[in-house]
Amino acid sequence: MKKLMLSIFATTAIGALSLSLLITGCMSTAISGSGNLITEQEDYTDFTQVEINSAFEYTITQSDTFSIGITADDNVMPYVNVTKVGNRVKVALDNVSLRNAHYEANITMPTLSGVLIDSASRGSISGFDSTGALSLTVTSASRLTLVDITAGAITANVNSASTVTGTLNASSLNLNASGASTVQITGSATEADLTVGGASKALLVGFPIGNVDVTVDGASKATLNVSGTLDINADGASTVQYTGGPTIGTLNVGGASTVSAL
Repeated sequence: MKKLMLSIFATTAIGALSLSLLITGCMSTAISGSGNLITEQEDYTDFTQVEINSAFEYTITQSDTFSIGITADDNVMPYVNVTKVGNRVKVALDNVSLRNAHYEANITMPTLSGVLIDSASRGSISGFDSTGALSLTVTSASRLTLVDITAGAITANVNSASTVTGTLNASSLNLNASGASTVQITGSATEADLTVGGASKALLVGFPIGNVDVTVDGASKATLNVSGTLDINADGASTVQYTGGPTIGTLNVGGASTVSAL
């Protein structure tokens, strides 16, 4: 029995030591930012979509000219990867572990038709004004601030603890928010189709809309400003609150959910 206990102890100790060495090894291979920032310019043009990844800070700004400027610690810059496939530019890092590092992308372009913001990236898009369609995808704890954005039909997918704020004007808005995400915008839309689930929030009192079809589920919340017809489906201990004097059309409320005027 003593031999068995010693064997178990030894095996446990070896396992703990191996895990400690693995963690130490991972920490020792992380690159610390040098603090010496440099900027490099990329030559890509003729793109209308942007993908930002790898916890980048970013700005995407309307301009008559194309530009992509990357600012980063000089020892981090070799790991920055900017590529273009079709009409989409992607900004990301190679597979590298960083500590106390700075890296950001500043992009200008004439027209924006879509963005994908991923992996805890955070920044803004500003100044785009068109009647064309615009697709916004914000995922994996990322943040997007909208600054004076106008478009035709806007599709927005916001998930996995991500946040979208700012000012947006659209002819129509199709919003899907899930996974403890938050959308809080001002501006306006003629019509909107809203799906809010998984403990998410769509806070749109400062965003007047004509007609709205809203579905909330999974302890989610929608606060709305509607002047036309408001169709509501609420389930799973969710909340819909509204102002603007809408006409209530479809009304399905279940699962301890509530619907009320503000």
